[in-house]
Amino acid sequence: MEQPALLSIIRTENVYRFRLELPDGPPSVAQEHSLELTPEMRERLKRTLHAANQQMQALATAEAKRQTAKFGMANDALVTLGTFLFETLLPKSIQELLHRLDIALILKTNTPEIPWELVFDSTLKSSRFLCQHTSLGRVTLKSGENFPQPLAERPGRRLGRREIQGLSVLFLVNPTNERPVAEEEIATLC
Repeated sequence: MEQPALLSIIRTENVYRFRLELPDGPPSVAQEHSLELTPEMRERLKRTLHAANQQMQALATAEAKRQTAKFGMANDALVTLGTFLFETLLPKSIQELLHRLDIALILKTNTPEIPWELVFDSTLKSSRFLCQHTSLGRVTLKSGENFPQPLAERPGRRLGRREIQGLSVLFLVNPTNERPVAEEEIATLC
């Protein structure tokens, strides 16, 4: 099984730092960029996140007959949000690499409130969300955690029998905080 690419997005105050590492590239060639959000950019991000959230909540609570009519509005809000994330926040060089990405991608970020999976690339003939053409996973960093260890410096793994068979997915969640051990398990796996 091929190693995935790693896109790290770290936010500190008003600065977003991006680093994209490809598994076949040396760590010194990793694309690393910073972007300081202006007050206008912060406000626009806040508005687009709020609009997408409102539309999705409205869709979830609508009656079955009205869902199809409202889905267009929710989709518009998601496209607007995704386009803003792609065109305004992501650096151009990372945009270009994402155009050509043909392997799985892990998002490692300390911004769980931003749905980076919905980055929308409207520059291609077939406009698409990142999650529509790339296998994606997300790891949420703890507050204060910095960029993760580069791919090349991570210890190698031998492929096990399960990995040869195909895709395996494990979700560990603890939404009600009733299982304190779950938090330890999640930390151990990450």
